[in-house]
Amino acid sequence: MSTFYTIQLGVISGILTAIVIRALYLYLTKVLIPWFESLVYKGIDVSGNWKSTVQLSPPGFKAELRIMLNQKGYNLKGDMIVTYFTPDGNSNRTRRLNCEGFLADHYLSISYHSAARNIISLGTYLLKVVRGGEQLKGGMLSLDGITTDVQSYKDITWERE
Repeated sequence: MSTFYTIQLGVISGILTAIVIRALYLYLTKVLIPWFESLVYKGIDVSGNWKSTVQLSPPGFKAELRIMLNQKGYNLKGDMIVTYFTPDGNSNRTRRLNCEGFLADHYLSISYHSAARNIISLGTYLLKVVRGGEQLKGGMLSLDGITTDVQSYKDITWERE
């Protein structure tokens, strides 16, 4: 066999080896480890639908939030739907947000961002599981989509639907 074919064989086998290693890595991190964590996880399950209302600034504006959480072990993923209301009670826009986070010692950390790439919307919740798992209480830090100011809100309560 010539040197050229030996080099080609080495390059092809190197590429195939890299593909196999990458596939095994993805299977391990995306399938096997989450399955094992959900198997050994003994904490509270916060999966499901939750709702909340947040009084925004300026006074009179509010947002009604609904979040659908999926939990695998300590990890959380979900979607949030936010409907904004003006002081006269009219809805002026609705946003869909992607969420992810984790649960540690009855505390949830959930970060969200806009599902639409043409809209800036992001923030973080830090919540505590209370009332036997029927409520989540805590605060939120978010980016105001109109003024681009960072806003903080405390005493937010989420109720299980």
